[in-house]
Amino acid sequence: MHDTFVPMELTTKCFMLVEGVHKKLGLGNLPARVAQKENVLAIASIPSAFAIMKDGNAAFKWRHLCWLLGALVLFLGFTYSLWILLLLVPLAIKERRLAKVQHGTLYALAAELLSLEILASDIGGWGRKFPAEQQEARRILNSSEKTASAWLDSYMPNRDDQNANADMLRRFVAPMDEEVL
Repeated sequence: MHDTFVPMELTTKCFMLVEGVHKKLGLGNLPARVAQKENVLAIASIPSAFAIMKDGNAAFKWRHLCWLLGALVLFLGFTYSLWILLLLVPLAIKERRLAKVQHGTLYALAAELLSLEILASDIGGWGRKFPAEQQEARRILNSSEKTASAWLDSYMPNRDDQNANADMLRRFVAPMDEEVL
């Protein structure tokens, strides 16, 4: 279920862009950027994004529990029996799955924030195609006192150079039924 005013097509394209960038370059400072006050306020304004953020926080807490249980298993294994150390295998598998969930939620939140900025700035014609959604995106970004280009600057740094970004805009940003350039 898509419980947001942001068009699903735009969010999907932004998710692909964000995921591709971070799979290539790593997470870097993405968790810290998403956790900034103005970004959290924008996320809280969108119910589906807020639910995603809660899922990411839950995965983070469960990962910490896995680490604590791993330390306990190590202590018990070396104290009582080395066979106890076999419990580290399912703990490690669970921790890695939770890490994947946590990274996916970070990508989804970054995609939501990028989508908001694309709508508000009318990049690729999205604002013209969805004027009511554009007004809502502008309202959310203004109410959070956020500069309307922080995420755009990260994922589309040369967007003003029409030649450099024409292909990227066609593939990732422009609505399917609208000509970009």
